[in-house]
Amino acid sequence: MCTLPTGITPDQQAAAEQALLRFADQFDPHHLAKLAARLRETLTTIDTSPGGHNPHTDSHTGELTDTPTGATLIHGELDAEGAALLRTALDSLAAPHPATDATPDRRTPTRRRADALLDLITRALGAAAIPTGGGARPHLTVTIDWNTLLANGTIPALTSCGLPLPHSVLTRLSCDAEVSRIILSPAGMPLDVGRSTRTVPAHLRRALVARDRGCTFPGCDRPPSWCECHHCVHWTHNGVTALHNLVLICGQHHRQVHHDGWTITFTDDGHPAYIPPWRIDPHQEPRRNPYTQHPTDLLTSAI
Repeated sequence: MCTLPTGITPDQQAAAEQALLRFADQFDPHHLAKLAARLRETLTTIDTSPGGHNPHTDSHTGELTDTPTGATLIHGELDAEGAALLRTALDSLAAPHPATDATPDRRTPTRRRADALLDLITRALGAAAIPTGGGARPHLTVTIDWNTLLANGTIPALTSCGLPLPHSVLTRLSCDAEVSRIILSPAGMPLDVGRSTRTVPAHLRRALVARDRGCTFPGCDRPPSWCECHHCVHWTHNGVTALHNLVLICGQHHRQVHHDGWTITFTDDGHPAYIPPWRIDPHQEPRRNPYTQHPTDLLTSAI
């Protein structure tokens, strides 16, 4: 719904209404809304957009509302410049990614944009492009009871915002993370704080980059800098942190593997292959990502 700005003359209002009526006969609602926004901007003399100069406008832009389920609702409004910047940043990340067998991307456009926003945030944090807080580079911090981490505890894992995390999300996040041990007394007082240990050390990640060359999920072309390390057998289930149990995978497909139940195996030459769940492929044929294969391997597989 478009409302004309205050302070315009009766002649301007009449002309604007006539123009909108003519547009309504020629354009669909989506394009009509854009034309109405341009018309309104032409007639506006006070900037009431988010970040504008009207001190009497109380905007709810940037509100984050926590829900009882642990999710957060985002409510906001961006001005034209901010919207253009956000769309430019998300467009390539939100593009559909068909599988190598031409199976369409099953995500809705809304889901793709949400995944793109998460990818953008992850890349910004990973590149240390965000100011430090308390002397530490900002990352997601999760407090976990040891028994909960091992999947047999009842105390929920909590983010630094106090929101609980489902165990499936916790498993994915802990594939490649810095783990700090803090021993508490029965009264909740810290007794011992151990050094942070990264589950996948830097030298092993470099070896993964040399082998996998990017996201190993079939059909994905995202580079190593966009990828996380995934334990095929999780380390809490005695999976080793070694090349034959690790793969590089981008955030979107890491979530998909944990959520949809893909199985990762290794070929005779030591490269990862993905077995889809039965509902995606009843034959459950292993799939490799051609983008991460060496040219000689591609020639061999084509024969």
